[in-house]
Amino acid sequence: LYTPLIQGWLRRQQVLADDADDLVQEVLGVVARELPNFQRQRTGSFRRWLRLITAHRLRGFWRAQRAETVVRRVGALLARFPQIGHLTTIDDNFFVDRERALAIARGLCDLGRDLTFQVQGAQAGLLREMRDVDLVLLKRAGCARVDIGAETGSARILARMKKRLDLEGLLALNRRLRRVGIRPWYNFMSGFP
Repeated sequence: LYTPLIQGWLRRQQVLADDADDLVQEVLGVVARELPNFQRQRTGSFRRWLRLITAHRLRGFWRAQRAETVVRRVGALLARFPQIGHLTTIDDNFFVDRERALAIARGLCDLGRDLTFQVQGAQAGLLREMRDVDLVLLKRAGCARVDIGAETGSARILARMKKRLDLEGLLALNRRLRRVGIRPWYNFMSGFP
């Protein structure tokens, strides 16, 4: 009964058919397990609950993709929409596994497309661990920009926020990224404290 509804939601998120079938099974498994705890509050609350479960499963699904799967998905997306020239990935974990990030970069190079991409949610500490040769590979793969949460330019406020961000290290990272042609983009908080 709800399978077509879930599949429709996943289709709108550009999930490939085989993957959608797997995700539907995961969602229905969570529903079966959690249904005794569900409390209907008003008309439509079950659908909202179902959509929330689907969204959580989808988020985990995207973040857990192996490098080969990410490249295959990008290739399928480009085949379906050849006019795409830029992609944005929102993934705080993109650089957590250095080898995965580099495998994605190599795979994007192998696609042979003139494609640029950016990574939102890049962590400065993880980026600093990348070697210069790694950054060059990312640039060759099309990495045009990385969005980094710098939060503030004040060491005092960083300490109050309990952020372990080294401003001098951030400036050094900025120079390294610029040197290879990747544009660093910084996100700052306002109004703290």
